[in-house]
Amino acid sequence: MPTACGFGLDYLDTYEDAQLPDELQERIDSGELFFWDAGDALDFQGQLQAYGAITGRRKLPWRYRWPDAVRDDVLARLLALNAERYAEEVAQGLHGKGGKQAAKASGPSTGKRRGRPPKASQPGETERDHSEQMGLGL
Repeated sequence: MPTACGFGLDYLDTYEDAQLPDELQERIDSGELFFWDAGDALDFQGQLQAYGAITGRRKLPWRYRWPDAVRDDVLARLLALNAERYAEEVAQGLHGKGGKQAAKASGPSTGKRRGRPPKASQPGETERDHSEQMGLGL
């Protein structure tokens, strides 16, 4: 399976009233909008413009990407690897009931605290001063 990239269109909107040759229309209808060479992709775009299917101002959504078969293979491998790593994490007790609590108990937290940091006490202030400032009047 080739691993080189090419040029593809994810979608193609053409004008309804454009009269295209059968070969070009069949390629569009079948969804074969992947080209190995940039020159072939530009030739295809030029043919569409020549037959009035698109105008020169309309930009086609070309993407530099892998062929569909290669992309599907890579995604399948990544999903399998993800499932394997998840199974390892479950075996370590990192997922499920109490998984986060177990992870926190095993080591110090390196994450950021949310919210405001506690206000530092000024020299000579008491807990009562803090309560009054908060409007509790305790």
